[in-house]
Amino acid sequence: MFAAWGRFVYRFRWLVLVVSTLSIAALLFSMQYGGRLGTGEFSAPGGTESGRVEDLLDDEVAKTPPGFMLIFGNEDEKATDPAFRDSVERALEPLEDDERVTNIRTAYEGGTPDEAMISQDEHHSLAVVELEEGNYAERQDAYVALRQAVRPGPLEVVAAGEMPLNEDFETVTESDLKRAETVSLPLALLMLLFVFGSVVAAGLPIGVGILAVTGGF
Repeated sequence: MFAAWGRFVYRFRWLVLVVSTLSIAALLFSMQYGGRLGTGEFSAPGGTESGRVEDLLDDEVAKTPPGFMLIFGNEDEKATDPAFRDSVERALEPLEDDERVTNIRTAYEGGTPDEAMISQDEHHSLAVVELEEGNYAERQDAYVALRQAVRPGPLEVVAAGEMPLNEDFETVTESDLKRAETVSLPLALLMLLFVFGSVVAAGLPIGVGILAVTGGF
C-alpha cells in the first residue's frame, strides 16, 4: 500500500507539489477569519421543550436588559463624598454618548446617594451599564470596548456580571491552551524522534500540529 502510494507521489510529483502549495495557501488565507468565529449562544434550540419554556418566560416575565456592572472603590474616600461622585461621573462619561449603551444607573441619580448601591463600608459604589440587544459576540465585543473606555482616575474599577465573567473565562482558557501547546509540542517532538529515529519523519506531524494550533488562534 505504502509502496504504491510512494510510486504515485513520485510519478505525479509536480501535481502533488502544486496541490500541497495551494492547500497551504488556502490554510493561511483562512486563518484571517479565525477571529470572526463566536462561541455561540447559551440558549435552548427552538422547537424543543426547553426552548418553548424559554420563549414562555420571555413573554410572561420582564426581561432584564443585557449589561454589566462596574464597582468603583477608593480606600481613602467615601462613596458619599462629592469628590468620589465626581470621579465616578468622569469615569462613565465616555460611555454616555455610545450608541450601544441604552442606560447607565449609578447611586447618585436621585440627588441623595442610593444606599442600596453603596457598600456597607461606604468606600465602594455600584454602577449598572445597560446595553442594546444583540447576539452573544456583539454583546461581548461591546463590553470589551466599553470597559476599556472607562476612565478610572483615582478610583479602582472592577467589572462584574455575566459579560465580564465570560470574557475572563475565554481569556484564561485561550492563555492556558497556548501554554499547554507550548509545553506539549517539544515533548511530542522528542517522543517522535525516539519512535521514528528521523528528524523529517518526526517533524511532519509536528508541523501539522503547529499549523492547526496557529489556525485555531
